[in-house]
Amino acid sequence: MEKESSFNGKLLVDSKYLNRDDNGYEYYKGEPFTGLKGFFRKDGTLDSYIEYKNSIPHGKSEAWYESGQKQEECYYEKGCTVGIRKEWYESGQLKIQVEKESPANYIRKEWYESGQLKKELHVKNLKTHTLKEWDEEGNLIKNIG
Repeated sequence: MEKESSFNGKLLVDSKYLNRDDNGYEYYKGEPFTGLKGFFRKDGTLDSYIEYKNSIPHGKSEAWYESGQKQEECYYEKGCTVGIRKEWYESGQLKIQVEKESPANYIRKEWYESGQLKKELHVKNLKTHTLKEWDEEGNLIKNIG
């Protein structure tokens, strides 16, 4: 991997060429970093990236399995994850989805690799509001709230 390249029309910089200050801000060539911070495998293929704006995570983040199948996708706004975050099994089946209304209010769902819903958690004001869990056959085994 070269020090920098382009990905989806944006500047992509290998993470090892970015500098982080004591406050966690990222810099490239002495300037606040705006672009994609890339993480690469030993063979040079892109493992994941995080979009930055003015030295902090802001925008899309994606990761892939070695097979090329998408592993994770989320979005950042001013350094915090926002909106919907998804993780997949290598088979392509959805594994986890978190829908954030705010840092204190969100819904988290998990699935078995078969596609059967495994868990659904609703959090309000950082406290469990409801929690349901199912076994692999779809039988409800826990119901709180």
